[in-house]
Amino acid sequence: PYFCTMARLAPEKGLEKIPYAANALKENGYLFKWLIFGDGPLRQQLEDHIHRLRLENIVHLKGICENPFPYLKNSMAYVCTSSGESLGLSVVEAQMLSVPVIACDSSGIREALNGIQTNYLVPNSVEGLLSGIHQFLKEQDPFTRFSDRSTS
Repeated sequence: PYFCTMARLAPEKGLEKIPYAANALKENGYLFKWLIFGDGPLRQQLEDHIHRLRLENIVHLKGICENPFPYLKNSMAYVCTSSGESLGLSVVEAQMLSVPVIACDSSGIREALNGIQTNYLVPNSVEGLLSGIHQFLKEQDPFTRFSDRSTS
């Protein structure tokens, strides 16, 4: 089972939250992967955080992918950590594929998630992201859902 994030590796995307959230999940005994698709100026900084927290087997920077949608479709949830989006295209794409979304609250994202019950809008912080992921894991039973979807 894995989480999926698709974003330019830039400061406004808030991706620095991911290694810390992943580390907390790992320390709580969850077995998962986190795939990050995209590239940008923060790649080295993210690699350094991943290495320092010993998450090389959990958080994977996949770079640019011509077609990330099969990965997105088969993920247990799409995670958006952005500080602000005008539309949140990847959030809309996840919704079109019926993938639950866990997203940090920001303009654009709030509107994209409005009224859809399988989504989690969380405070824009590592703690907020973790609370949303914990709530998702508690309510959605993604490990069963993931195994069901991966065979279809």
